[in-house]
Amino acid sequence: FGNAMTKIKDVVAKGGSVTLSDVGIFKAVWTPERTAFRNGQYITIPPVRNANFDLSLGFQKGTKLGQVMSDTEAALL
Repeated sequence: FGNAMTKIKDVVAKGGSVTLSDVGIFKAVWTPERTAFRNGQYITIPPVRNANFDLSLGFQKGTKLGQVMSDTEAALL
């Protein structure tokens, strides 16, 4: 498990994504450049890359129902 997580972290750190069936998607996402008002002046905050995880449909519905569920089973509900 540790080796798999290291590989996932490596792929996401390089800007990629990893999909795990019936679990979700690990991916890198960029926040857009934005303007903020701080200390009486406007400043530009540059874009930043962050890690993101989106749960699969089966993981979401299974958790709500208190059972283990695949994406296929969840889609049938």
